[in-house]
Order: sequence, then structure tokens, then C-alpha cells
Amino acid sequence: MSAQNFAKVLRKAKPCLATGLWICFLTINLAGSSAGADPSKVSLSEVKEILRSRCADCHGAEASSTDFDVLDAESMLKANAVKSGKPEESKLLEVIVSEDEKIRMPKDLPPLSSNETDKIRRWIAEGATSFPSDVVMPDENSREDAF
Repeated sequence: MSAQNFAKVLRKAKPCLATGLWICFLTINLAGSSAGADPSKVSLSEVKEILRSRCADCHGAEASSTDFDVLDAESMLKANAVKSGKPEESKLLEVIVSEDEKIRMPKDLPPLSSNETDKIRRWIAEGATSFPSDVVMPDENSREDAF
């Protein structure tokens, strides 16, 4: 239903009903626009969680085995570990799919599943965009006494 037709219905409805109808109309239209997100796009949170659980112990900000942080897309791009839009040219993908156990990451652990590898490949192909920020826990010492 178009907004103009819906406005005609609202003018004829009682105020209480009109408000309810208006809320329903907005909810349906807003949900439809956000639901329009491309379901084929990879979830940045999922990719970050794969990298956190399978790679960050050795290649995270706290680790010193690489010159990048695997949980920071910009860091990986800057270090040329990832080539935006070019998964087959990305060192990250090369080491996680390698058949050679001397090269393949994670070292001395089972390889990533095909599902995990596919998500990382798609993330790189889609531009290797930044991951969402992690929730930062408040400092206990700065907490108000009332809490």
C-alpha cells in the first residue's frame, strides 16, 4: 500500500485505530528496508569471531609473531596480509587453505573448516571491510559506588 493510500485510510479511522495502523505501517516498511540487507554478504562479526578463535592467540594485538593484528582489518591491509577484493592474492587466505602443513595456519591445529574458509574468502572479496568494535568492559575502579 502506498503512503498516500494509507493516509486516506488513516483520515477515515478513529484516532486510536489510526495510531495503531500508523505504527504497523511504519514497522512493516522500516523492517522491509532493513531486511533488504543482502543475505549473501558475509557477517563481519562471524569473520572476526573465526579469526579470534582460530588465529588471534598467535596473530592478535597482544602476540608478537606478526606485524599485524588479525582482529584489525586495517592492520592486515597495511601489512599486505589481505588484498581488498582479491582473496586469491591474499596471504591470509593462502596460509589457511594451504595443503602444506609447514605453511598452513593455524599451526599444529586442525585446519579451518570449508565454511570458515569460505566466510574469510567472501569477506576479502567483499572488500575486507573493518570489523565491528568489541564491547569494552568498564573499569571496576571507575564504577560509581551506588552500583
